[in-house]
Amino acid sequence: MEYTVYLEYMNGRSRSNVRRCKSKAELKEIVSDLFSNKELLKLADKITIKTGRKVAYSGNSAQSFNKAWKSIDAATKDAGQPRKVRNGKPTSFYVPAGLIPVLKKRGNGSISSGLISVLKQCKDKEVVKEVSL
Repeated sequence: MEYTVYLEYMNGRSRSNVRRCKSKAELKEIVSDLFSNKELLKLADKITIKTGRKVAYSGNSAQSFNKAWKSIDAATKDAGQPRKVRNGKPTSFYVPAGLIPVLKKRGNGSISSGLISVLKQCKDKEVVKEVSL
């Protein structure tokens, strides 16, 4: 998940100090860095964090870093999904039309999850080893 962090001002300037990152650890570092610059925060009205096009957090820049980070952490907690397949590679292939509903049912609506659950039950130990995390 990509995060975009920037400051907003009341005087009409909409965005400054725009920074992007791809992990929660980098996000915390960037926000900490912004909160350490007291002069910049005095001028800014709010700090905004976006995930994709959606605003995940928009809060007052006058509050403390710890208070702001608790709110940011809660607002961005569900952003993104953990990787479920080790070294996965997107691919496409043809399967019999009757197999698609079976795989969807096995994977709770997801064809790829259904395929993984079927492959985990395979008798070939190499296949089972590669499918399991």
